[in-house]
Amino acid sequence: MRKRFAQEGLEAALNDRPRPGAKPKLDEKGEAFLIALACSDPPKGRECWTMQLLAVLKKAGLNPGRKSSGV
Repeated sequence: MRKRFAQEGLEAALNDRPRPGAKPKLDEKGEAFLIALACSDPPKGRECWTMQLLAVLKKAGLNPGRKSSGV
């Protein structure tokens, strides 16, 4: 990211380029949900959201925006 920032500027560094291979696991709605969640207050007794907490949400079925072809 640092190299892209130096060569192409801030906008290029902040936005992903299309990549070959696996398809994205989240659609735009799911990505927006995760960003909003990460910016929200974490659950009571936690300092921040972690991947482990997000996995708990997924197991509980609270994973809006997931593409049906994703994992």
